[in-house]
Amino acid sequence: MAWNQCIAAIIKRFPINLYHINNYHGAPAPVHLLPETVAAVFSLHNAEFQGLWPLRTPKEKTEVCSVFNISQELFKKYVQFGDVFNLLHAGSSYLRFHQRGYGAVGVSAKYGKRSWTRYPIFWGLSGVGELPNPDPTDTGDDDLSRRDSTETVVHAEFEAGRAELKRQAQEGAGLKQKPDAELLVFVGRWSMQKGIDLIADVAPQLLKENKNLQLLCIGPVIDLYGKFAPMKLQRLIKVILEGLLKARVYFSTAVYF
Repeated sequence: MAWNQCIAAIIKRFPINLYHINNYHGAPAPVHLLPETVAAVFSLHNAEFQGLWPLRTPKEKTEVCSVFNISQELFKKYVQFGDVFNLLHAGSSYLRFHQRGYGAVGVSAKYGKRSWTRYPIFWGLSGVGELPNPDPTDTGDDDLSRRDSTETVVHAEFEAGRAELKRQAQEGAGLKQKPDAELLVFVGRWSMQKGIDLIADVAPQLLKENKNLQLLCIGPVIDLYGKFAPMKLQRLIKVILEGLLKARVYFSTAVYF
């Protein structure tokens, strides 16, 4: 809400020629500029997350429009998709009305094509293009002559405080406070897309091989992979409590409905 209005205010204040819409988070920002427009590009890499709210009653519609500071006229034209408030649809609609449906890309050839086929909110676009990924065969030596010659500056004050930040993280998670511990931290959605199931699979072996390792995982459960991951980690903690491993694991999940 405030995020998108702040983006719109920045675009008005500064001479910005092109606005990059990164998924749904900043998709409604150009709507706040109307009737003025700005050229936009729309990149998709998590199109299944669209920023949805149900619109079951006129009261809910009025409330959502008020929260996002969007008139019901603009809301109906750009944001509403069926009976749902859809932030991602706002970006798609903007391209459709003001750029003849041009300007959307996926983060790979497969993802762009799949998103356009799978999600009806994109069917009004001329297509969803692709962004080239790094070439996996490009494994040659780095050309140091092409690097920026500017000297790297190390922020000594920040680096000096890293030990205390680690200690606070360990204290907050109930881990043993060890300055020399290697703290592996995962913060994000517990889903296949983020690989949380793989983390849970390899955690026992990692902890077994490295006695100085501590593992901290925090985030919301999204899919079945995310649901099974805490079960695996719970089993690991049971092994820890039985004394086979030292207490070096902390995890916390929250379920999103």
